[in-house]
Amino acid sequence: MNTPMPPPPNSAAKSGWHRFTILALKFGLAFFWITLACEILWEETANRYLYDSTDPDAMAGFVFPGDWLYGDSDKPIAVVPQVVHGRPAWTEPDEIKEGWTEGRLWCLWWCFLAVDLSTSAILARISWHQRINRIFDRMHIPEWLRALLAGFLYLLLVIAAVIAIYWYAFAAFCVVLS
Repeated sequence: MNTPMPPPPNSAAKSGWHRFTILALKFGLAFFWITLACEILWEETANRYLYDSTDPDAMAGFVFPGDWLYGDSDKPIAVVPQVVHGRPAWTEPDEIKEGWTEGRLWCLWWCFLAVDLSTSAILARISWHQRINRIFDRMHIPEWLRALLAGFLYLLLVIAAVIAIYWYAFAAFCVVLS
């Protein structure tokens, strides 16, 4: 009798876990690179044009949010038309550009985070593996080289997405600043 063998009991669960692991790895890789781009964008735009903290120990930015400005009754936060950097530490008040508040900086940070998470999720969900495999099948490339090239192509895709997001966000940010 040639009856087909039933599948192993955990085969569906293993393939589900395999898909979840691949999805999580793709999301993590995309999230890392896009977070790095968001940090650079934050430093080049928000930190440069919107506020200046005189605290030399502050690591505030996109990755470490919240401690952007310090103010108290002795030294309130100064609202200025143009932010000036390089002032002596602790002797002058922190500055923020006219029309901006710490609450608006938080809103901007949440927008950055939303773009970071959504772009990472979109890149993780795209099934690049099947498309790349079709190309590799036509070229008769060995399996070990396929894995290496697919990883490299995915990394290039993430870097290209990060660069595109950086420039689009920078252009939108310049419109906000003007």
